[in-house]
Amino acid sequence: MQKLLQTLNNYTKLSESSTELITGCFVHKKIPKGTILISEGQTARYFYWLVKGTMRGRIAPKGELITTWFATKNMFCSSMPSFISRKPSRESIEALEDCEVYCISRHDVLMLFKQTTEMSSIVRKMAEEAYIHSLNRTYQFQSLSAKERYDSFVMHYPELMQKIPLGMIATYIGITQQSLSRIRKQL
Repeated sequence: MQKLLQTLNNYTKLSESSTELITGCFVHKKIPKGTILISEGQTARYFYWLVKGTMRGRIAPKGELITTWFATKNMFCSSMPSFISRKPSRESIEALEDCEVYCISRHDVLMLFKQTTEMSSIVRKMAEEAYIHSLNRTYQFQSLSAKERYDSFVMHYPELMQKIPLGMIATYIGITQQSLSRIRKQL
């Protein structure tokens, strides 16, 4: 819990009373590898912070799984459009290895908005970061070659290179596994 509180404090300094409220809202859970936390069509009710492990967001528009994001240790994740809008998710969330998380319900997030000003500031800053990350992903797909997208992935997620199948990496950077194999052979 200390690392989570430290992360939240990096966004906005938490008062003692806010720290107590927030600590009381997060629940620690262990999630086995292969667990689907949210399935496409379900509404996201929780926001997760990874203590350990790796998760991914995935979609299957034509039956083929495509990885949309990865979350690793000390990162937040959820199906954010669903969590915010209360509409069914277009993606699923999968635990790629045994994970430990702290999770908070949407109900508790809204309660914290009412009871502490710091939480609104934290969520706003997190939303800004997520928006910038999303735009950067869009720019990468529009302007970088497949090799440059792979290089960017390696730079941002070096720890995942030995943990996850190449097929997941390929779908994340928008190429086939065969193309990824060719790129890796050229290195």
